[in-house]
Amino acid sequence: MESSNIIFILLLAFPIGMVHALDADHVVAVTGLVNRKSGITNSVVFCLNWAIGHSFTLLAIGAAIFLFSLSIPASMASYAEFTVGALLIVIGIGVARDIAKKDLHLHFHQHDNKPEHAHWHSHKDCSRKEHSHQHRAVMIGVLHGAAGYAPLIAVIPLTATDSPWFALLYLLIFGAGVFVSMLFVGGLLGIIFKQLSHKSDRIMNIFRGVIGIVSVALGSVLMFNVVTA
Repeated sequence: MESSNIIFILLLAFPIGMVHALDADHVVAVTGLVNRKSGITNSVVFCLNWAIGHSFTLLAIGAAIFLFSLSIPASMASYAEFTVGALLIVIGIGVARDIAKKDLHLHFHQHDNKPEHAHWHSHKDCSRKEHSHQHRAVMIGVLHGAAGYAPLIAVIPLTATDSPWFALLYLLIFGAGVFVSMLFVGGLLGIIFKQLSHKSDRIMNIFRGVIGIVSVALGSVLMFNVVTA
């Protein structure tokens, strides 16, 4: 392969990785699992941990194919995609349960002789400690990396060369694109949750409720596609 073609393919790896990270099932999964009160930093860390799991899986698949000449069963991707669909449904149900457990109700207040006003409030939110579930992000990233056509998106350009080192370099650059996209996704989610938390719990719950519905719907579609394929 000419050096110009190699450089061109490697340059494509980064934007392809960025776009791939923004697949609907990826974004919905991390949005449903990011702790809504974790702050921007923890939100970014969560998404980057997802990227670690995702990129590690693709790199492992690439190494198995190009370094050790192993064949990856096509059924593995289908099983993983079915599992991702089931996971999205579980995430959506979990979001709904979380909203239901908040014991959301109206509080009426009056300050400095001003007219009485109301706002939505949850005592359980105030007393509950923050929990970090960053390890979940890595495992979900691993699952996403093996699901569907994720490995194929990464390795199709690699068939143009016999060099396993070029293949691994391509995967590393692809993974860097995934990292950058998830950096922005994590920051955006952190900002969105921060802004919504300053408004009201009701608006926050509406937003999360929509995410839960989308998660269940998307998971159902993925599972249906695998079953009917």
